[in-house]
Amino acid sequence: MRINPTTSSPGVSTLE
Repeated sequence: MRINPTTSSPGVSTLE
């Protein structure tokens, strides 16, 4: 996983 600040919540962990 990585930190993706462009999701619905800033700094959420995603699989992108």
